Amino acid sequence: MPRYVGVVKGALPARYMVARMVASDHSKEASIGELMELHASLLREEYDLMERIDKKGMPDPKPMTPQKSLLDLKALIGMRMLEKCQLCERKCSVDRTKGKLGYCRLGDVMKVSSAFVHMGEEPEIVPSFTVYGN
Repeated sequence: MPRYVGVVKGALPARYMVARMVASDHSKEASIGELMELHASLLREEYDLMERIDKKGMPDPKPMTPQKSLLDLKALIGMRMLEKCQLCERKCSVDRTKGKLGYCRLGDVMKVSSAFVHMGEEPEIVPSFTVYGN
């Protein structure tokens, strides 16, 4: 909770801003598997940087933004996921980046109306992360 309050008060950077400070050497031609592997390795670096900032403050008032960052990698992974959509349990594999609609009738741009951890009724899938879009 202290981190959340720090972000709201402007004393700490939001997590996306920290992700923007972590350099990534990803290639747009890499496979989704390679991108996900790199993402997993950079998450530790992001967490360590966020922890240092939370304890000691920003290292520089104007932090340098690398040419390619963890945030850029996350955006690329998101787009790749839309090329063969597997986001819901229908796993329709439609290429949303080509303007096609998935089984859910959502395209490559959607508005999230709510997102939450659902405790549900089925112990096999509890908890699950639920996102409603429109």
